[in-house]
Amino acid sequence: MSTKGEAVALGLAEMTSAVMATCRHGMAARLKRVILDRDYYPKKWGLGPRAKVKKNMKDAGTLDKFGRPNDLTPKGWNPMTNLLDAEGTANVVVVSEPKEENLKRKKSEDKKEKKEKKDKKKKKKERKESSDEDVDMD
Repeated sequence: MSTKGEAVALGLAEMTSAVMATCRHGMAARLKRVILDRDYYPKKWGLGPRAKVKKNMKDAGTLDKFGRPNDLTPKGWNPMTNLLDAEGTANVVVVSEPKEENLKRKKSEDKKEKKEKKDKKKKKKERKESSDEDVDMD
């Protein structure tokens, strides 16, 4: 149900309401049927003030790749607070440009992850080939 009272979809809950209130991510419901027509609303996801600030903070390295606070996150940042003040103007945390060392660290971590995935894939392929050879010999 949308905030306008429109039926969007039907689904079965995967967790209780108490768990949903405390959960930051995960699957809350298993979708059964979508009711709302495709392209009924324009695609505007991620264009708001919070999304822009969060994206800048991720690029700067002050949030991790999932948008969670890390050791470089400013103390004033709280993802649960509203970014708009009483007048409706954006009360946004100013984030500087990504630091050179953060970008280098991020790139090196990405390279390590890619290499580990590649190695795992290679080992899996080798195991599969060796098991296929064992079957062919019999």
